[in-house]
Amino acid sequence: MEVDYTMNSKKYTLMACLSLTLLLNGCALFGGASRVPVSDYLRQQFSLQEAELKQLQVYVSNTIVLERVTDTSGADIAAGELNVFGEKLEQIVIKRSTPGIILQATDTWAKVSFSEGTWLIFGSFAASPNDPWGGKYALYAQKWAGGVGELEFNGLTYRAIKNSGQAVLQIRQKDLKKSVIEKTKLSGVPLAAE
Repeated sequence: MEVDYTMNSKKYTLMACLSLTLLLNGCALFGGASRVPVSDYLRQQFSLQEAELKQLQVYVSNTIVLERVTDTSGADIAAGELNVFGEKLEQIVIKRSTPGIILQATDTWAKVSFSEGTWLIFGSFAASPNDPWGGKYALYAQKWAGGVGELEFNGLTYRAIKNSGQAVLQIRQKDLKKSVIEKTKLSGVPLAAE
């Protein structure tokens, strides 16, 4: 009797993929944590004050790239030629999903650290008629122009580039689908005897 190993391995691969898909969907449906943006709405819905915010692990939704010029262009003469140098740049990269902690918060902004001794400000602009974020806590810069923001990081001025302005704070929220049931058993009321 000849066994077709190709067909058996395809069956096992299909079964393994199906099992993994069901497992991941089960985690998502039954109490898995999902990421939601930190926003004015979230803070109001769950009465989150500074003390509660400091207990939450936060994440950045998009990669943030900060850049500053450390040396301007210059030139020197070597071997009878003029050598022109461009700018020397320093970049700080905070990748998407990098965890951080909230160091301080007010009603409209949060100071967040993604590395010890450093911090960035994320703010809600819900009070502004031009709020593009719907009350979400987005990367704050003193000035935004053409998608580039100017902000302070470690006491130095940096430019936030490459869609850094799209970054908002997120937290993991676990929805527990269980209801709390409080039961009271009534013993009944007997008819009074005459």
